[in-house]
Amino acid sequence: MARSVSLALTLLQGGSCLSGAYDLNDASEGSFLAFIEVHGREYVHGSDEYHSRRQLFEQRTEDVRRWNEQPNRLWTATVNHLSDWTEAEKKRLYGYAGHPTKAASVSFLQPSRPVVVSDIGESNTSRFGRKVPENFILDASNLENIENQGSCGSCWAFATGKMAETNHLLHTGELRSFSFQELVDCTPNPKKCGGTGGCEGATVELAVWYMGERGLGSKVDAPYVGRDQNCKTTLIQGSGDSLDTIAMDDIAEPNVLRKATSTGAQSINMRDWLRLPVNMGHPLKEAVYLWGSVAVSVDGSPWSMYGGGIFDTCKKDSTINHAVLCTGYGKDETLGEKFFKIANSWGSTWGEKGYIRLLDVEDDKHCGTDSKPQDGTGCEGGPKEVTICGMCGLYYDNVILRFQKPAKNKKEN
Repeated sequence: MARSVSLALTLLQGGSCLSGAYDLNDASEGSFLAFIEVHGREYVHGSDEYHSRRQLFEQRTEDVRRWNEQPNRLWTATVNHLSDWTEAEKKRLYGYAGHPTKAASVSFLQPSRPVVVSDIGESNTSRFGRKVPENFILDASNLENIENQGSCGSCWAFATGKMAETNHLLHTGELRSFSFQELVDCTPNPKKCGGTGGCEGATVELAVWYMGERGLGSKVDAPYVGRDQNCKTTLIQGSGDSLDTIAMDDIAEPNVLRKATSTGAQSINMRDWLRLPVNMGHPLKEAVYLWGSVAVSVDGSPWSMYGGGIFDTCKKDSTINHAVLCTGYGKDETLGEKFFKIANSWGSTWGEKGYIRLLDVEDDKHCGTDSKPQDGTGCEGGPKEVTICGMCGLYYDNVILRFQKPAKNKKEN
């Protein structure tokens, strides 16, 4: 379905939630008019678009009402700036789902190797098993503002760029911006991993690989516009191999530390990156506690009317299609449930000020199958299905990016 001009003009604006503006149980035309005003829509009264958008709004309002009537629920639904979007338009929010690994390495349910407590350090591989506190939420000033990706399927670029900003601040003490738009415009994707590139989707692994080869400019250099543009940069000559000659399975191989040694990477103090062990929750907690925010892959398709609480209604069999950022974990004493805190890229007025909390489940208690990886999760020629674990597939494909303080110049004698 073609997107209307009036809606397209407002996709990047988001809008404030309507809680308190009017009765969410009211799906009357008056409520729809209030919705239009709050979110800056420009529908012509009486037009076909006006009626179709109102029907969507009324259905979503009814969905919210019915969900919130359920007893013992862990999360609350709300009307928000997505409530008049079609399903086809909402799919544009995803544009990512991780890179399926080789079939032989995707089986968490097989006997696993024993873990050894150790830091990543300088070793090529990492092993996880360290004890971590029960509650830990990252405290970084840039995490207070959650950006809106709009109608571009650039969640993979937002997750990577936000992770870079957060971890650069945590590791170096310097707050700097990284350009999400440059990642959209310039990240190569010859094998069509997670989509066909740019606003049509890619993966965090590809974005981090690009940063390791080229570095990344700031938002001043390339501000976000929410559409595909021509790349204004090139990979530095001699900085590394072309993606055309690198196997995607090698880039996405879990538990292998990737050093960043190019001139571009050094210019932004990028140190290394790692894909965490597949389908295991504890390494995700360790990575967040020890090293900072982690770009994670999930099924975000059921999230559109999330308003707050701990989300627990993703099916075991899901399609991973969205990249977001894990910034902590903990336990809600009121609800009595553990959770992971996730920064989304749908604006600060969605969810809990731009965040969602996903239920923390044991590794093997919520596992299923992603049977459509080629519908937006895998590379061409990849496996036809993959095993995914965690609420909304949270434990499947997670990447941590680290930085280091710049070396001090030696004083001249």
